[in-house]
Amino acid sequence: MFPFTAFNPHKHRIFWKYFLNLKKENVSKLISFISKNFREGDYLILDNHPSHLSSNVKDLFKKNKRLKSEWLPINALELNDVNKMFSLIQKEVLNNRNFTFIKEAKLAIDK
Repeated sequence: MFPFTAFNPHKHRIFWKYFLNLKKENVSKLISFISKNFREGDYLILDNHPSHLSSNVKDLFKKNKRLKSEWLPINALELNDVNKMFSLIQKEVLNNRNFTFIKEAKLAIDK
């Protein structure tokens, strides 16, 4: 399972959904899900994962006037706040722990 994640700095909240694969259709589902939790005119900043660059995703932003989109420069990992957060979560919450269910891991991350 793969987590698709967004961070809203205004609300200090992480939004994620788990999908079986990294297909562009799932990125579209995540964007629809999180757009309800962002203010109109907020930017969704995406890295250059191929699923983020698909015409489906770009078309979704054209249709959805609530969110604006911006893509990070290629190989600019230091600008990706979600990756920084994942590194911290990995180090502080997930390392050296064994979760039986995804729900347990989510609860630990939320805490």
